[in-house]
Amino acid sequence: MQSWMVALSLGIAATAGLPQLLTRPTLLALGLLGLVLCLLLQRTRYRRYASLLLLLIMGLGYGHYHGQQLLAQRLPLSHENQSISIEGQVVGLPKQTLRYGQSVQRFELQILHSHDQQGQPFAKQALALKKVQLHWYGGPAIIPGQRWRLSAELRQPRGLSNPAGFDYQSWLLQQGIDAQGKVLNNDDNQLLGHNRYSLDYWRWRIVQFLDKRLQGLDHSGLIKALLVADKRGVSSSQWQLLSDTGTLHLWVISGLHIGILAVIGFYGGRLLALLLQPYHVVRYSCLSASLFAGVYAAAAGFSLPTQRAAVMVWVFMLAMLCARHLTLFYRFNLALLLCLLLDPLAVISPSFYLSFVAVAAILLCCGNRYHAQASGLGLKSVLRKPWLRAQWAVFIALTPILLLLFKQAPLLAVLVNLIAIPLFSLLLIPGLLLAALLSLFDQGLLSGLLWQGLNAMLAQFMAGLQWLQAHAAVLTPADDNGLGYVLLLAASLLLLLPKALPGRWLACLLCLPLWYSPTISKPDSHFTVLVFDVGQGLSVLVNSRDKYLLFDVGAAWPEGSMANSVLLPYFRAQGIKAIDALVISHGDNDHAGGLPEVLQQLTVKQFYKGEALPSYNTDYSQLGQRCQQQRWQWYGVAFEFMSGDSGPATGSNNASCVLKISNRYHSLLLTGDIERAREQQLVARYGEQLNAELLLAPHHGSLSSSSWPFIKRVQPKVVIYSSGYHNRFMHPSAQVVQRYQQLGAVAFSTAAQGALSVDASATALHINYQRANKAYYWQ
Repeated sequence: MQSWMVALSLGIAATAGLPQLLTRPTLLALGLLGLVLCLLLQRTRYRRYASLLLLLIMGLGYGHYHGQQLLAQRLPLSHENQSISIEGQVVGLPKQTLRYGQSVQRFELQILHSHDQQGQPFAKQALALKKVQLHWYGGPAIIPGQRWRLSAELRQPRGLSNPAGFDYQSWLLQQGIDAQGKVLNNDDNQLLGHNRYSLDYWRWRIVQFLDKRLQGLDHSGLIKALLVADKRGVSSSQWQLLSDTGTLHLWVISGLHIGILAVIGFYGGRLLALLLQPYHVVRYSCLSASLFAGVYAAAAGFSLPTQRAAVMVWVFMLAMLCARHLTLFYRFNLALLLCLLLDPLAVISPSFYLSFVAVAAILLCCGNRYHAQASGLGLKSVLRKPWLRAQWAVFIALTPILLLLFKQAPLLAVLVNLIAIPLFSLLLIPGLLLAALLSLFDQGLLSGLLWQGLNAMLAQFMAGLQWLQAHAAVLTPADDNGLGYVLLLAASLLLLLPKALPGRWLACLLCLPLWYSPTISKPDSHFTVLVFDVGQGLSVLVNSRDKYLLFDVGAAWPEGSMANSVLLPYFRAQGIKAIDALVISHGDNDHAGGLPEVLQQLTVKQFYKGEALPSYNTDYSQLGQRCQQQRWQWYGVAFEFMSGDSGPATGSNNASCVLKISNRYHSLLLTGDIERAREQQLVARYGEQLNAELLLAPHHGSLSSSSWPFIKRVQPKVVIYSSGYHNRFMHPSAQVVQRYQQLGAVAFSTAAQGALSVDASATALHINYQRANKAYYWQ
């Protein structure tokens, strides 16, 4: 039976890894093939394998049905940027931010009806939206449960596409977001009603209640994240701190938190049964544990991690309640199958692997094994404690997963969690729940003291994490190769197997390829260019052997920056800790916004800037030097700043650094946001020296740039536009695109292709782009 569940789970999970969904005739043919094999091999010893194959195909069919439903609900390209009237109910917790100097609310709307510009309802085949994510600039306060009729411009759900960092587009897909867009401020927007019985409304009421009780506390955002999974008050720097120290799982309501509530409910129900009906101890305990887990998952909005944790608890409690003698791994496989049936796309979420691999490691290490318990307080006795073995098992099992998914694993995660998990399980979470309950009755007298004590405990804990972040080592692979990860997974499995198994010492040898794989030295005069997808902005990394130049760092906003979400994850994944040259072309936010994070996280040896930079809570006016005309070389690759002619062009854009990079075979011209006046100066001063095979379009392809004399002088064969998808400036301009087309230049855009990698070798100029590698988008 377990093998059947595993086969069905594999079939469902395989759907997300396919480049495109199979057609219904193909699935039907596969199903008939599996059925015929079952019938033909029914009386042979191979009948079991035929049954497993049929179950695998059935799982594949179920996953494809789910995928086809998602594609049918997605906004068609033909309806992008059209005014559509939608009617629906607000779900989730709206978030208010500041963008472009204006207050904006981001919220999700569960669609009930949709109409075109003439007020006619769309046919279900034409538009079958279920849930959309909207931004409303200057709109009224949005409350969960409200029912609105809104005019909106929508586009397909989309995120940045880069080699590393958070994959926002896959997250949108998994959350069931069928479209994104903005609300148009007009008279058609109307509040139709308010469902005050919705789960999201009551979560919002709890958050409002907590806001009043937590006023003045420094870590109120973390407290709300622990109690009701409201992560809106947790800053990006705090998330990074938790990620670097291996404690992120403590703040995302999932297995640990649901498990704590289940244990509290189990023993609470047991105590109640002993007082009322001693003969029904198991029934009371299991039902109470399931109820507590379900209520806490509801308080977290039944997010996907809480769904998985709640399903695990319910499966284990149901087996106990029914007095079924099922093995632990049988229950584990059943919970895994149920989670995939509820959400076949769960396999694209890193938390899915972290959750189930951690539980499997604990079961493999501690479940169904007899361990002689040594008495006393000696080291041998401590090492045999189940709670310590479980921590080591989780660390060994998750290290390959963390390295594969995030390219780093905190070495002190075991020691940190040995302190943090008991602290959260025994003190912090029960204390927060008690403080919240007391706040309902004592008007802040006793609960206020408890809130302050818990806030002080959190403050000390976070201070300790900051010290660890500054001093603790992080494990990173030396080379990103698939074979190394496979061998590391095999090593972790060997270490988790029983001690009696011979050859466990081989695990140490299997770890070596990931850190000691031979590196191929690149020849001189070779450089690579990576144009990051940073939306409406610019960031380019140039690499020549062991030298790195970073040109611009993308934008920043109150909750984060492109440096934190795109650049730094890539540098960590590649093991890059120092930048030989950092160039900030000019001070605009979309080019220089991420500067503070880059300077904090990386060692910068040379810093160049086009103008005096604005203050980002730190004075950078004295840092770096102007990018005046100068040249240098790295391994046969020449770098040259090109300054304007006498009589400088006016404006911040025209102060941009212009950098030409070339070897004996190819050349690249980085221009920042220069406009016509600066282009004319460059043409007059440098003439044919401007000629470059590859050009980053000036000012993202704006009509104020890329003048005819300039692009005729550069004569690019390839032009790259670094711009946001459907950006508000409409970059690149259609006239500019037409100019480059008339010159025969091949065009690429980060908005369309994602991050672009250019390999300038002696043989040819190879260009690869990122978005086509996202297999589970089924494009």
